[in-house]
Amino acid sequence: YATLMHCYNDETTVVFDGYSNIAWNEIAPRMGKIVGRMDDSVVMYVSVDDCVLDAGDLPNRTNNGSIFNKWHYPKEYIGACCDGAAGQIVNGSLTEYDWVPGE
Repeated sequence: YATLMHCYNDETTVVFDGYSNIAWNEIAPRMGKIVGRMDDSVVMYVSVDDCVLDAGDLPNRTNNGSIFNKWHYPKEYIGACCDGAAGQIVNGSLTEYDWVPGE
């Protein structure tokens, strides 16, 4: 269990790079402005003002495999939680993601 507090990412672009070098069935990136994936953790007092997530050439949907394949929608965890602050949260929480540093 971990707690991450008082973090900010300001005026930055977070870019996913390298899709062409990854086999389609290995793609499940978790990408966020502060954390990609959180397990059993709490993230609080974070700021993501003017931060941009850029999924690069990662497709919205692949045509490979069946629709039941978990890799079929590789952008599923790109900025999925809390205004993009996290890609995925598992048994954790992210609160106060509109915190303003210095206030």
